[in-house]
Amino acid sequence: MLKNYFYLISLFILYSHNLIANPIIEWTGNESKLNLATYVEYIEDKSKSESLDTILKKFENGEGKKNLGESIGFGYSSSAFWLKWTIKSGKDQSLWLELVSLIDSIDFYTLKDNQIVAKLFTGRKLAITERFLKHRNFIFDVSLEKEKVYTLIFRFESQGSLLLPLTLWEKNSYLEEESLKTTLFGAYFGVMGVVFFYNLFLYLSIRDRSYLYYILYIFFLSFVQSGIWGYTHAYIFPEYP
Repeated sequence: MLKNYFYLISLFILYSHNLIANPIIEWTGNESKLNLATYVEYIEDKSKSESLDTILKKFENGEGKKNLGESIGFGYSSSAFWLKWTIKSGKDQSLWLELVSLIDSIDFYTLKDNQIVAKLFTGRKLAITERFLKHRNFIFDVSLEKEKVYTLIFRFESQGSLLLPLTLWEKNSYLEEESLKTTLFGAYFGVMGVVFFYNLFLYLSIRDRSYLYYILYIFFLSFVQSGIWGYTHAYIFPEYP
C-alpha cells in the first residue's frame, strides 16, 4: 500500500512538472546578459525527420521537455535536438545570442505570430562566411519589437558532444566583455609566441634536440588551443570546417 502511495506521488510530481510551462523571457532592456538554460524546452528527434512545422505542433501539444539545470547538454548523441524559447521585449531592440560550442549543424528560426521572420543555417562544417558574424563563436541576431512575443527555435546536430552554453546579450555588454577576452587571449598567444621563438633561437644556436621537441610541443599546444577557442577556423581556415 505504501509503495503504491509513493508511486502515485511520483507520477503526480512528474506530470505536474510537465504541465508547468517554461516562463516567458521578459527582456526589459536593462539586462546585460541572460543564461537561457532555465527557460528552454527541448525535443529529441531520434529519426532526424522532423520539420519546423511538425516540431512546432509537438511543442504546442506539450511534448517539449523542461531543462532542470543551469546548463544545456545532451552528451554524445546521434539524434538531432530541437530547442524552444519564448521572449517578449519591453522596447524595440536587437540582441545577440551567443553559442560557445563546436556544433556541426545549426538551424535557427525566429518566429512572430507563427510566421518565420528570420532564419540562419550554419555550423562547424560550413565556412565561417555562412555565419551572422565572422566570429570564433556562433552569434545570432535576435531583433525584437516592443511588446511583441517571439519564439526562438534551434535545431542542433553534431558528431561531437552536444554541450550548448547559450547566452542572450545586450550588444554593448557583449562587445565590452569580448574586448576583454580578446585582450587576454592575445596575451596568452603572445607569451606562447615569445617562448616558441626564444627556444627556437636556442635550438639554432646550440643544436640541442630537447629544444626542438619543446618548440614542437609549444607549437601544437597553441594550435590545439586556437582550434578549441575557434580562432583557427575564424582566421586561419575560414573557408574550411
